[in-house]
Amino acid sequence: MMLSASKRLALLFFTILLWGTVWYTITFQLNGTPVLVSVFYRIVIAAIFLLIYKNLFYCTNIKIASIKNHLKVSVLGGCLFSINYLFFYLATEYISSGLVAIIFSTLIIFNSINQYIFLI
Repeated sequence: MMLSASKRLALLFFTILLWGTVWYTITFQLNGTPVLVSVFYRIVIAAIFLLIYKNLFYCTNIKIASIKNHLKVSVLGGCLFSINYLFFYLATEYISSGLVAIIFSTLIIFNSINQYIFLI
């Protein structure tokens, strides 16, 4: 299914808006809140938004995965969306959030390398 150019542009703008503001949010979030609690809030808020999206757009064509695949996805989610955020939140306490953002942007390079190693 191909998206129209206007939908692709809207999705690009929305992604830039969300990812561009996340580093400001991290610096505000770390003022007195424990790091583990901040990461937990972030994951819970993301899960709520995903559930809302699923219910709004009737994502009924989602296939149910096997238990084995659920385990793999859980490990992947823990590594990509929990543990690494914990480390980056901890790093933001010692270095500027801009530098953390630059380091975090290399994630796509490492994901591409890991995809080649583990999936191809």
